[in-house]
Amino acid sequence: MGALMSYVWTVHQVMKPIVGPSSSHSAAPLVMGYIFRNYLANLGQDITLDLLKEKLRIVISCKNPSKTMYSFIGHRSIRALILGLLGAYFSDKGRQVFSEIKRTFENENEYDLTHSLEVAFSSLEDEDIVWRLELTYGVTNALFDSIGGGILNIPNIKNNMKDVLANLFSESIPIWIYLSADTLNHLEDRLPFSKKDINSGAEFLKNADEIILKEVKEGTVGEYVAYRESSIITESRRIIRELWDVMYNSTSSPPDSLRYSKFLRHEIPMKGFSNDDLHSRVLSYALNVAVRNSEMEIVVSAPTGGASSVFPAVLRAAMEEFGLSIEEITNGIYVGGLIGGFIGNNMSLSGSLHGCQAEIGVSLAMAASAIVDLLAGSQEPKVRSKMVLDAASIALQAIQGLACDPLMGFVEVPCALRNLALSNVPFVVSKMILSGYRPIVTLRTAVRALKKTGELLNKALKESGTGPLTCMYILAKMEEKGIEEELISLFEREIYW
Repeated sequence: MGALMSYVWTVHQVMKPIVGPSSSHSAAPLVMGYIFRNYLANLGQDITLDLLKEKLRIVISCKNPSKTMYSFIGHRSIRALILGLLGAYFSDKGRQVFSEIKRTFENENEYDLTHSLEVAFSSLEDEDIVWRLELTYGVTNALFDSIGGGILNIPNIKNNMKDVLANLFSESIPIWIYLSADTLNHLEDRLPFSKKDINSGAEFLKNADEIILKEVKEGTVGEYVAYRESSIITESRRIIRELWDVMYNSTSSPPDSLRYSKFLRHEIPMKGFSNDDLHSRVLSYALNVAVRNSEMEIVVSAPTGGASSVFPAVLRAAMEEFGLSIEEITNGIYVGGLIGGFIGNNMSLSGSLHGCQAEIGVSLAMAASAIVDLLAGSQEPKVRSKMVLDAASIALQAIQGLACDPLMGFVEVPCALRNLALSNVPFVVSKMILSGYRPIVTLRTAVRALKKTGELLNKALKESGTGPLTCMYILAKMEEKGIEEELISLFEREIYW
């Protein structure tokens, strides 16, 4: 079993504020930049955009760098990194300055911005790491690993870095949410919880399917998870409520203008969707989040940026349709985090590791399970727990094999349309479960099957930015111009220079 599977230890690492369009390639570099900014400030060094262009060296290590480097362009990773370096973050304080900082360099496109800095790409062999970032500013350097889902590992952590991280625990969205269990274990004497809590949390999420069947004796699954999390993290409910505020706001309206999306602007309806019925409202809310995510707005990973639309859209629509209270919605978020954490600890939450089935597939499972728990009525606890698990299993089986093939590396096509087209699936699955449908394939078995499926997927189908969708799109554009035969003929020849 790879080390990656032990990284998610709390539902807060699944459900957390991020910047779109990607949790692993946009939110993660923003957090890396924010940590490094505070690290430099602790050493008495100032940062401005001009100084970054003069003194910063960036080395990104990833698998197959000659191809996947385009994925970093499409995810706007360098822009997100600069946002963090200039002080943007996801706490209430960081969100207040986020838009202002973003505007300071919004006129620079991704290629120009990348070329204005010293950026290099190198090869990465470690299978448990999505990508690695080395930052050097003058004589000061730091190393960060993105391990999927917006979670970071900081190898070879130094004492002064530990002090910086400890200071960031007091933010309204504490920085520990974005740190791996391995990193937190090196910060034990500075944490508001213990190393034992971290390890037991990881073990709980890894075996949540067995544990909730045994331990949920009364009430709902969401109430049980909320109690368990709050007994370890005293601020857990406050953080979840803050997450719901971000979710609700992100579903309410699209951005005022489209600045960063490259393709999505050509696909979305100008007037949006009607709000005449439940399914239309889900579509409308999912569209708002999808556009905000593509425009580098702050959304909530559920479990990732590319799959951030379904869960908040479903929960808000359910709240309005069934008259659910904020307390019930809070418990629904805990259920979603439970399912996402279980899948993350037994597979991953990364399209670059296991395809889109690990992103949109997991979001469908999270939302379906949450709705079942919220609408299951007075079911006996063990039966209710099994229904929650079965809902996730159905959702995952329905999308087994789904590739992660973003057009040109941008998290827009087909990412946004998948969020919309599949946004009502959780209500369909919940209807199946509440009507007595019981899958013979358990959730654990389904996760194992999807993990193996993800391993079998070609690299081009795991967030490469150069997959079949991109190639066929480019070929179609060449066909329109009438030059495809000449280009194909050129590729078929031997070229000696």
